[in-house]
Amino acid sequence: MRRSELAAIKRCPKRLRDVSFKRLRKRDLPKPLDKIGGPRLSHSGLIDVDDSSCVAFIARDGDAPERRLFLGHFFRRTPQGLLPLAILHYHPSHKGVHVLLNCETTLDYTERQLPGASELTLTTPDAELIDPGTDVGRNRLVIMFCERCGIRVEPDDKNESLPL
Repeated sequence: MRRSELAAIKRCPKRLRDVSFKRLRKRDLPKPLDKIGGPRLSHSGLIDVDDSSCVAFIARDGDAPERRLFLGHFFRRTPQGLLPLAILHYHPSHKGVHVLLNCETTLDYTERQLPGASELTLTTPDAELIDPGTDVGRNRLVIMFCERCGIRVEPDDKNESLPL
């Protein structure tokens, strides 16, 4: 995918409402996330943000902040399956917030993660503000992801926005 194609997708109007997390078991999510699961993992499920795009969020809890994790996935729906456009990673143990982009490559990543994709390091806020083990921390990471992907976060049907 060329950089201009990714930028055009980012500019298209998209909106996210009502993100909630539940326990993640293997095969709860479609490929390429179908093999991920475990007792410490929770997920949002696939959430449509426009007619052809969706997002999914995964968080891992742990007894210590170093064992926690947050992943945000931005997909384009294709006839062949889900095509990942961007994946935001936050590993408090060894790396700050970074994003993998399906950009400037000829590889077909349909129904795959983004191995070997371009990686950008983002400014990482204070770890206490974005702790994947708390609802507030996960919501802040969701908002950070949405800002980077051009997705507007809106209140849900009950006129509630993501709690911070």
